Amino acid sequence: SMNYIIIQKEKEIFKLNIKDIYYIQTHPTKAHTVQIVIEEASFNMVQNLSNLENQYGETLMRCHRNCLVNLDKLKSIDFQERILFLGEEGQYAVKYARRRYRDIRQKWLKQGE
Repeated sequence: SMNYIIIQKEKEIFKLNIKDIYYIQTHPTKAHTVQIVIEEASFNMVQNLSNLENQYGETLMRCHRNCLVNLDKLKSIDFQERILFLGEEGQYAVKYARRRYRDIRQKWLKQGE
């Protein structure tokens, strides 16, 4: 379903709720792999951001060519340093591209209206 991502590790299968995801970034070293970050954990998955954006674009928004972010988890924006702070304490920091700022801000501020 569109509400979950299924991740298979060596001997385990995880079912991640999309709403629990903070952000997804391209893996810094592994080709064709993304890193999915949730509270206290991250998972690798052989996948690319464009596919994930197409599938889960309602929840996960492109903030950078290397990253999709869940705006529900967004706490604050540092528009001088171009950083999004996610999580209750803003403990997850993600860079965003300048040209994405207007869209991010607009969508974020509209949420819950």
